[in-house]
Amino acid sequence: MKDLTNSSIERKNILNNNQAIEEIYINLGFYGLMFENKYRFTKSQVAQYFDVDTRTIDRILENNKEELIYSGYEVYNGVKLKQFKDHILSFLAKEDGNDIDVVTIKQIYGNEIDSLNKTSILGTFTYKAFLNIGMLLTDSENAQRLRSIILDIVIDFLNKKLGGKTKFINQREEDFISSAIREYNYRQVFTNYLDYYITDNKFKYAQLTDKIYKSLFKENANEYRQILNLKSKDSVRSTLYSEVLDLIASYENGFSDYLKRESVSS
Repeated sequence: MKDLTNSSIERKNILNNNQAIEEIYINLGFYGLMFENKYRFTKSQVAQYFDVDTRTIDRILENNKEELIYSGYEVYNGVKLKQFKDHILSFLAKEDGNDIDVVTIKQIYGNEIDSLNKTSILGTFTYKAFLNIGMLLTDSENAQRLRSIILDIVIDFLNKKLGGKTKFINQREEDFISSAIREYNYRQVFTNYLDYYITDNKFKYAQLTDKIYKSLFKENANEYRQILNLKSKDSVRSTLYSEVLDLIASYENGFSDYLKRESVSS
């Protein structure tokens, strides 16, 4: 996999994988406060985690503003800021026992409440935006460690989806993990769109997958499985090289978009 600090595509592929992000959140232990259905962090909290000055975060924001807004960075002021502050105060006032996550979050926001009360504008980060900062920071040991953790968890997550271990020689290819993550993300969109836009039919996933394989390879998925003598638990896609995975991902993504456009226009 390419260096996350140098590849916006690699960063986006990981951040678009919600299941992998959930695994990272569970394992990392950096807990945010839920507000409007997303975990939120302030700039000072993000800077403190990475052990850098807030001005360093400002520079990252200035140089990567569009990417970070896409991953969830947002500026609060006026009514929105008041609602956020009130939400924090309400959370701090709750009696939630000794749950370690709750205690940690209360300590983090409790230490910051005075400065929050004095500000009229506040930059906030979702969990994805926080991870995005960690993927961009080059002069932070904590950011380097975070990137290693992210890659370990994502690769472990993906290997489980592919059968639990590196089994086929194509998986040693440098770009395999990147392409597999991208293909997995597009596959999720593809199956979601099949659920949403096509009448319920338990065979539709297999049928349409076979049509894609026939269109690309002139044989269906089962025939390909037989050619490679794969076991029932082996994933066909786990045997494919990155160029082929990218081709399938593009096809599925294009077909998903076609389904959506045809549904809207009909």
